[in-house]
Amino acid sequence: MVFKFVGKPFIDKITIPEYDALPCLRSSAIKDFVKSPAHYRWNQLNRDMDVDNKNFTFGSYVHAIILEPDTLERDFIVVDMKTRHNKEYYAAAAIAKKSGKSVILSAEKRDAEYIVENINGDSYIMELLSDAYAEVSAAAKIGDVWIKARMDAYLPERRIMIDIKTTGESIYWFGHNIKRWGYDLSAPFYMDCVNTAALELGDESHGADTYLFLVIEKAAPFGAKIFKMSDNYLAVGRTKYMAAIPEFKKCLDSGVYPGYNNSTWEVIEAPRNELENLSENQRTPEAE
Repeated sequence: MVFKFVGKPFIDKITIPEYDALPCLRSSAIKDFVKSPAHYRWNQLNRDMDVDNKNFTFGSYVHAIILEPDTLERDFIVVDMKTRHNKEYYAAAAIAKKSGKSVILSAEKRDAEYIVENINGDSYIMELLSDAYAEVSAAAKIGDVWIKARMDAYLPERRIMIDIKTTGESIYWFGHNIKRWGYDLSAPFYMDCVNTAALELGDESHGADTYLFLVIEKAAPFGAKIFKMSDNYLAVGRTKYMAAIPEFKKCLDSGVYPGYNNSTWEVIEAPRNELENLSENQRTPEAE
């Protein structure tokens, strides 16, 4: 049975193609829109779905091997190659695409298996994931705009969402990169989508109060760490994306997607520690 969106809120398990087909705003798109409406429009019209993004593919494989190992053969083809930069790989990728699959290198498969072994040895992570529902989707209407969210792992009984991220950097850089990658917007966006849908459905068994990141290093020893978004950080991100929703609706209705607002100039301030080193006679009113 194929899922059909009929303009009503829902929380359900649907396939990725069904999710992608939903005529709703996703968090990655609102991140583009916050940059400028023109960024959103360009990326929507010019997004190359054929781009072979090894980071995205490996992340998807890690998600699957942790949460839905039974989908690995269905969704991935493993090839015994050292690199993606050869004609054999491109031929394999073309064959995989025809069957709706992604290509994983044998070395990446081995790394993913090390990650699973590491996670299986962590009782705190396993306790969280053991009762989680994988890849649950939701849609809800916020400010006259339909939005959608797809959760990596969801624990409705404990009102927890878990977002699994892989990183090539030290795990302790993750907190510094949350804003860089727009996770400060996507976390409250996801929570509000699910909570609004649950409220509209009158379903008290669903909803989320806690947003967790399970962050996994992509290099040995494949460390994994759980981070929690604070309520204050969620509130800041919510303010940002909610301010963009009515502007998005205006652009949607008018078909006009302007670029950066240059009605005022952005002032670039010197770092505070460098300002403190200025002598009194060097300071200007502007520097104060």
